Amino acid sequence: MSLSTKIQIVLILTWFGVVLGISFLEAPVKFHTPSLTREVALDVGRTVFQALNYFEWVMAFVLGTFVILTNKLSSNYPQKRTITALYTFICLILFMQSFWLLPELKSRAGLIISGGEPAKNYLHLTYILMEISKLSLLLVMGSKKLSSV
Repeated sequence: MSLSTKIQIVLILTWFGVVLGISFLEAPVKFHTPSLTREVALDVGRTVFQALNYFEWVMAFVLGTFVILTNKLSSNYPQKRTITALYTFICLILFMQSFWLLPELKSRAGLIISGGEPAKNYLHLTYILMEISKLSLLLVMGSKKLSSV
């Protein structure tokens, strides 16, 4: 197994673990903590998810660099195409979350923190479904990298 492949596997699994831990452990637990008001939990959530978003863009950039380098060195065209497609879909989800969903959810949280109550919508559910999709794609990508050994 090449060093590049090992690094990609570490990056993929680290990214997977951080998203899983923040989105599906930290976020729900925060809203079930009796000493945190809804407003405080939302304020903390805005900060945590902004940090997660920055982390994910760093991971996307670093992983993308290794994907490109590995593709240039590899002669396995089907593997290159599959990994590139998975990476592209992951980045598309991250892009939609960053430039559409997170700003909308941040705005909704701000409205609630300031005492308002926004109209019901499906933005939060959409974000969760995108997180599940991103995690699934990362898992498939990691599996493909491991199977290339």
